[in-house]
Amino acid sequence: MAKKRRSGKFTAGVTGAALGVAAGAALGAYVLNPAGAGIDFGTGAASERDAAVARADAQQARADEANRIIEPIVGEIVKDSLKDVPVLVIATPDATDEQMAGVSETLLAAGAPDAGVLKLTDKFLSAAGADELKDTVSTSLPADVQLDPERREPGRQAGQALAPVLELDKDGGERASAADRKLLLEALKGGGFVEYEEGTLRPAAGIVIVGNHGTVSRAAIDKGEDPEFGAGLVADLAVALAEGFGPGEDAAGHVVVGTDGFGREGVSALPDERWGADPSVKRVNAVSDAAGQVGVVGELKR
Repeated sequence: MAKKRRSGKFTAGVTGAALGVAAGAALGAYVLNPAGAGIDFGTGAASERDAAVARADAQQARADEANRIIEPIVGEIVKDSLKDVPVLVIATPDATDEQMAGVSETLLAAGAPDAGVLKLTDKFLSAAGADELKDTVSTSLPADVQLDPERREPGRQAGQALAPVLELDKDGGERASAADRKLLLEALKGGGFVEYEEGTLRPAAGIVIVGNHGTVSRAAIDKGEDPEFGAGLVADLAVALAEGFGPGEDAAGHVVVGTDGFGREGVSALPDERWGADPSVKRVNAVSDAAGQVGVVGELKR
């Protein structure tokens, strides 16, 4: 369960410009190295390793202090900043309840209309299911949608098919008919690729992909699934969904990937070129932390 947003004398007293100062200072400390991520202790002399440990401890302390400051005032920081932006959450198989609850609470505080939760299954992200996934989307395409003939990666094709189903156009209108939306989503659900509650999904202006590392579950990894393949598929899916909102600047500020990979595992460890020459997909580490959740909202606002 995510921590309950607290209120009190400190929260009540921090308003207006003071909120910006408090959040800015805390986030500034936090982004130096969230949760001590990416520390390389090296193989040098003992004194060098000790220095690296000391730096890691200091960075961890700054991250903890940033979260201590931000956590009680998350609601005030993000209040109504997404009130006209319906947001859909896509959960990867390794997403935790804490991550999902934290993101949902923060989006609620930001006033974002709830566009539902679409859960990807291990099959969606598996190499074994890739051909079936491509067959499923290609035979259930919304009207006027054409898949990229040059790039046939399963994540990209799934994203191209899902974009008009899950996204609003520039004017806030629906891009796909109700019948087309139902056809594709039911085909994916029937094939064991996604899960969702009936009647809860609607097109959105923002999409947040949430995961621990943004890949298959630990149980699937233990059975031999390749987490790197799953992470790459998620990246391809995210890029295709962002492109669905339009070219260039039109694609920016619509799709955010939030994980706790810290640049070491899953989607956060993928090279920058995997996200395109001018990445429109924004990536947020430490999505379990208050600072990371504020970052998700901030990226959607851009």
